[in-house]
Amino acid sequence: MVSPLTDWLTSPMIDLNIVQVDSTGEEGRYRVTGNTTLPDQTEITVSAIRTLEAIADGTSAYSILDRQIAVVTNGTWETQLNLWRVGLDGQFQEPWQINEELTQVTFEHQGEVTFAAVLEQKDAGQFRRIVENQDTPELRRIEQYNDDGELYLRTTKMRALALPA
Repeated sequence: MVSPLTDWLTSPMIDLNIVQVDSTGEEGRYRVTGNTTLPDQTEITVSAIRTLEAIADGTSAYSILDRQIAVVTNGTWETQLNLWRVGLDGQFQEPWQINEELTQVTFEHQGEVTFAAVLEQKDAGQFRRIVENQDTPELRRIEQYNDDGELYLRTTKMRALALPA
């Protein structure tokens, strides 16, 4: 599949935002919406992430509670994330809680969940040229590089969320 960004060299200002995170009314389900200047059909990976700390040794970890692809249409995108699963005891739990029961490693959780929207480009060279042509505060806010030096865009929104009761 050809990247929607391939012909987007003279683009408007690049921006990517999470506008809202709302409960859908179903237990553990959230609707995440955002806006962007990226072209239609651009795929954005949307994730919900909870930071953890192992009680035994204090090491930090994180759990990806859910991850979905949202597709840009007319400058907006949206998806639904399901943060809870049914645990071994039949009760709702976050994925790390289910694994905690299986591995016998106990974690302390952070009270907030990070919702992240990420644009990773398969045509990294072309994408990097587009981004390097711009130098705006909005772009610097979302511009990130992985350990291999590959460029991606990332925006986040924190939300205080209790664990399933």
